[in-house]
Formats: sequence, structure tokens, C-alpha cells
Amino acid sequence: MVDLERDTLATVPHESNDDGNTARYDHPLADPTLALTAITHSSWHTALGLRLRYDTNDPTIHAAVLESFGPSEADPGANATFDAHVQLFLQHVDEAPDFRPRQPVTRSIGPLFTMAASRASVVGGDADSGRAFGFVSPTVVSYRDYLRATFVQAAFFQIAQRRSLVAGHAACLWKDGRAIMVRGDSGAGKSTLCYAALCSGWSLVAEDVVYLRTR
Repeated sequence: MVDLERDTLATVPHESNDDGNTARYDHPLADPTLALTAITHSSWHTALGLRLRYDTNDPTIHAAVLESFGPSEADPGANATFDAHVQLFLQHVDEAPDFRPRQPVTRSIGPLFTMAASRASVVGGDADSGRAFGFVSPTVVSYRDYLRATFVQAAFFQIAQRRSLVAGHAACLWKDGRAIMVRGDSGAGKSTLCYAALCSGWSLVAEDVVYLRTR
């Protein structure tokens, strides 16, 4: 039996943050798993044809959600249904001093998945139920592009893939109701071709990854 009153995991504070506050703990005695974390920002989106709800407790994460999925749609009310519900929260747990942004380790068993960039930044979920939640550190939040691509978007894409959506490494162009995919090895000229198409009146749908629905 672990005595949380004496357990070092529960009582050792973080290194000082910029504000000098060392009173935060990895496992606060009042809420060791942060289950009581308050939601301060919620938004609704239609992404890849799916109804998405996104919750967070941090304005920077919320801004990354809006950058990824567009402005929030009107709140449909308490009884609204969703295809995907992602909750991504900021927690004040320090990263290792040598932390660098890199691809998280992703693991899955059936519909269950986890994505871990470190002990402080982890997301997990059940793609069949359409639910995912996780916590990230202030350091991860400070890397805006990394936060957006690796956590905000990736958590949703894990759910989308279980809805018969397959990711393809390609660019996609659209014009007059028709779309084409542009694939090729690095340096083959995909970007040059897309730029030429844009100058000729085509619209860019996707730059690097295209999601296709299987039939």
C-alpha cells in the first residue's frame, strides 16, 4: 500500500516555473489524476465530414484547435451528438531538461490508442466511441506548430481513421468540381507542380496529407 502522504511522487514539487511558483505538484493531493480539471473552452466543428467537439482548459490549445479546424460552429446544445469528442488539457508538469519536439510513440490495440511524447504529454482514446483525452505540458504548448500537428490534429485523426478514412501522402488540387492527387518522392516536383496549378486557377485542398473514404 502506497502512503500518498509520504510518497515522493506525490510531494516532490516541480522545478521553478518562470513565475517562481514551486507549489505545483505532479500528483496534487486534492486531485491526483486531475480528474476535476475544468473545461474553459469548447468548440464544435465539421472536419472530414465528421461532427467534432473539442474541449480544453487553455487558450493557446483552443487557438490551435481553431487554426486546425476553422472557426467554431454554433453550440448545438446539451443533447447534441458527435462523431468525435476530444479533450486536450494543459497540465503543469515539467518536461525533461533535454526535451525536444519529436514524433510521439503511437500504439493501438483494436480501437484503443495512445500517443506519448513524454511522461508529461500523453493522449489516449477509444476510436470506436469517438472519444479521446490527454494532457500536455507547458513546454509542448509553447511549440505551437508541434502542438497543432502532433496532438490537436493527430488525436482527431486517430478517430477519423476508424470511420473508413485512410491517410494518403499526397497533395490535392481542386477545380470545377474535380479533384486530383499529386504524389511523388521527395524532390520530385510536387510543390512546383502545385504552384503552377494554383497560378492557373486551381485551388489547393491539401498540401501533404489527403484523407480518403474507403468503400
